[in-house]
Order: sequence, then C-alpha cells, then structure tokens
Amino acid sequence: MSILKINILTPEKKIASFECTKLVAEGSEGQLVIYPGHTRFITGLRICEIIMEPVKKSAKGTRTKESKLNYFVSGGYLHVEDDVVTIFTPSSEKISDIDQERAKTAKDKAEKVLSELKDGTDTFRAQNALERAIKRLTLAGKKLEK
Repeated sequence: MSILKINILTPEKKIASFECTKLVAEGSEGQLVIYPGHTRFITGLRICEIIMEPVKKSAKGTRTKESKLNYFVSGGYLHVEDDVVTIFTPSSEKISDIDQERAKTAKDKAEKVLSELKDGTDTFRAQNALERAIKRLTLAGKKLEK
C-alpha cells in the first residue's frame, strides 16, 4: 500500500503527523486531492478543512485504513515532495477539538470590529478573523451532526 506522510506545522509546534492514503484540502485555486505519487508542488491554502484517510501500522508491519481525520487550518501553504505533504499554517486544530463557544465569541468580536470601523482599523485582519470563526463554527456544527 502506497502512503503519504502528512505533517501539519504551525510557527509554535508540530500539530500532527500521520501516514495517509489520501488528503483533501482547499487550495488557493480550488479543491485539491493528493494521493501517493503526486507530483511535487506548493500551493497556498485557504481557511479550510483538511480531510485525511489515515493508515495504522500493526505490530506485524501491515497497514490498515482507519476512519477519516479532519483538521481545521487557518490558511497557509501546502508542499508536496516525494510522498511527503507538509502543511504550514498559522493555526490548526482537530475538528473534534473546536471550542464552539470560543469560535462564537471570536465571530461576535470580529463582526463588532467590522461594524464599528474607525480610522486605523485593520479591516483585512478583522475580515480574516471573521472568516476563521465562521469556518470553525461550520466545521464544529458538522461534527455535532455525525
């Protein structure tokens, strides 16, 4: 079974490392699906969900597919080379770990900043914060539906 090695990195730490058979993400030009043997490339990532189909190595050295893993990433870059996928992102978390209350608070705060625009307000930063919060709430809602 061919595999991809996945690493999710933030400036502070390595968030996760997996062996997978497939990765789905939303790149700057649209959705992308990566399988083992993919050509080398680098692309920007949107604020999105990363979906992975992990494999588990048994004590005998055989690999079996596991249930999907889903992570939130707040944009960044995705690099593929020699079946290693490295995701560089400002922040990331497992979707099952998203704190809905914290995401709702961040959404409300960003909406307030955008509704009360003042001189010196960094609108790009506030819009980005709002987009992150909305995506986190959406993904956390999907988690609850399962």
